[in-house]
This record gives sequence, C-alpha cells and structure tokens, in this order.
Amino acid sequence: MTYLQGMTSGLIITPFVTVVSPLTQLIVSEVISPEYFGNAIAYATSEGILTQEEAVKYFSLENHIIQGLEGTPLMGILTSVVVAFFTRKKTI
Repeated sequence: MTYLQGMTSGLIITPFVTVVSPLTQLIVSEVISPEYFGNAIAYATSEGILTQEEAVKYFSLENHIIQGLEGTPLMGILTSVVVAFFTRKKTI
C-alpha cells in the first residue's frame, strides 16, 4: 500500500465514523454509563473547576455530541496521516 492509498482509505472511513459518533455517544451515556454526566458535574463543581451552570452546560449529551462531530473528522484526518505513514510499503 502506498502512502496515498493509506491516506485515501483513512479519508473514506472518517466520514462514516463521524456519522456514527453521535449514536455511540448516546449508547455510552444512556446505556453503558448513565451516571457519567451527573458524576462529572458533581466532581467539577465540588473541586471548584466549574460553576454549577458551566458544568451542567459542558457535561451534557448535546455538548458531547457536538464535540464529537467537530473532533472526529480532525482526529480521523490526523490518524490517517500517521497510520498511512507507518503502514506504507517501502519501494526498493
């Protein structure tokens, strides 16, 4: 596999992962760890990291879905660059 082929593969996979990201966030926060947001809000406020309003706004399903939709494409591109570099076939 050439570097370009590796990059192309990664760039094809990235949109699919981005589309699935909100569903996985929903499953994680509602099924696997439904107490996560409450615990995170309690910790952030008890440690003085955030105010109650800031913590409630930050630690919400909606905010995490938005962060995932913004971060997933960036991380997909970055991962494609790095993985393609290390998996390319060196020509002699």
